[in-house]
Formats: sequence, C-alpha cells, structure tokens
Amino acid sequence: TSTETAVILSTEAFFGMLASILILNEQITSTLLIGALLIFTGILIVEVDFLEFKRVWRKMNEEKESND
Repeated sequence: TSTETAVILSTEAFFGMLASILILNEQITSTLLIGALLIFTGILIVEVDFLEFKRVWRKMNEEKESND
C-alpha cells in the first residue's frame, strides 16, 4: 500500500546516515542521533496499532493475574 511505501522511503535518511558512518567514517553527532530517533518514532506512530497493542497487553496481564 502507499502507507507501507512511505514508511520504507522514510527510512532512506536513516540508512544514508548509517552508510555515511560506516563507509565515510562520519562522526556520530547528537543531531544524527536525534534525527534517527525522530525517524523511527514517526515509523512507530504510523505502523503500530496502539489500540490493538493495548488490548493485547491487557489480555496478557489478565491471563497472568488469573495464573497467579
């Protein structure tokens, strides 16, 4: 889908940064790390269904409590 394509393309900057560090011996700066964090935060926001995650988390906790 177009959303999946956008997510893949949004990682281009991260992998470009990683390649520059590994191939060109670029210095890792706070700006690079913050940028990588922002990219992955954006990907998580788009890809993770937080309501489903919350439902599964509650179910796991209920099962754990019933086993105790």
